[in-house]
Amino acid sequence: MSLFYRSLLQFSGALRDWWWSVDRVLVFTFCTLMAVGLVLSLAASPGAAASNHIADPFYFFFRHSVFAGTGLIIMVLVSLADPVNARRFANLVLIGSLLLMIYIIFAGHEAKGAQRWVRIGSFSLQPSEFLKPGFVVTVAWLFSRAKIKGSPTMILAFMVLGVTISLLMKQPDLGQTVLITASFGAVFFLSGMSWVWIIGLGTFCLAGLYAAYTFFSLYRRPGAAFSGPFRGWKLTDRSGAGGLDRRRYIRPWPRRGGD
Repeated sequence: MSLFYRSLLQFSGALRDWWWSVDRVLVFTFCTLMAVGLVLSLAASPGAAASNHIADPFYFFFRHSVFAGTGLIIMVLVSLADPVNARRFANLVLIGSLLLMIYIIFAGHEAKGAQRWVRIGSFSLQPSEFLKPGFVVTVAWLFSRAKIKGSPTMILAFMVLGVTISLLMKQPDLGQTVLITASFGAVFFLSGMSWVWIIGLGTFCLAGLYAAYTFFSLYRRPGAAFSGPFRGWKLTDRSGAGGLDRRRYIRPWPRRGGD
């Protein structure tokens, strides 16, 4: 009992130190966003449950609440770690996410032309969501070491970016690719690198967007569904090739003129 009491006192002391040292504005903002998400989930859950033929109207809300609570606990536990252990944890998360993304190429779950998930029974896991925090922390650490003479961490940071982008585009996932590249650029800028490197990274991003438009038909002409013969039609599904298929569109509203 005394051991348990001492452990409880140590944890409460660590929690008190955490509260006075953490960015409380950021914590408040995070909790607010979580609360807003839960409210929206509460409102949308009955309709989603009915469309999926689920008896419990609040099934998705309860599921969302479990994941939100788990995420909150993990956030607090990770933020209690010292910088060295937090960085090591981020490195492991990044490596694990990249390995799972490689696995997805061969045996991932596919939905609507995209192969981004690992299927575990009825549970789907998207590794790219876990990759983002690990990627940002790892890249920031590599850039912090780049100013040491003879350090190869700058090259390693760009190698990590290249591998990550390649795996994301293999899924394909342009949105996550843009987000990861933007995060890399922000960390790159804050690390105090020269404008030559920053301009080079910007040129690389523009070239990547052009390549995505040229070689991935899925991202070609995103407004095509709302122009020409498809004006007023809403996309409900995408073929694996990314081509337009009139049978995959519905018209939620009539055109003017009563047609």
